[in-house]
Amino acid sequence: MAIHEQMGGAPGPGGTVVLVCRTHNTAVTDAYSEGRILKVCSFCGTPLGEWNSVAERDAELGVFVEQVKAALKKNVPPAGKGRQKP
Repeated sequence: MAIHEQMGGAPGPGGTVVLVCRTHNTAVTDAYSEGRILKVCSFCGTPLGEWNSVAERDAELGVFVEQVKAALKKNVPPAGKGRQKP
């Protein structure tokens, strides 16, 4: 459904991407609210992404992670990779 602008990605161990809150530079964590699946800032709890199903979340985050990896390969900061859908 939506990855919010505050969500970013950082290089992790073994070529992985760690999802982070760009405001607090902290890892994101899973949360659930009113039947919705969320990724939230582990520091302040601000929602950084929200979906109706695990499949929807996994598909959208998969694309997001690939975009972050491509930006990292080009040595371009992944800032601005978050997006908000209407």
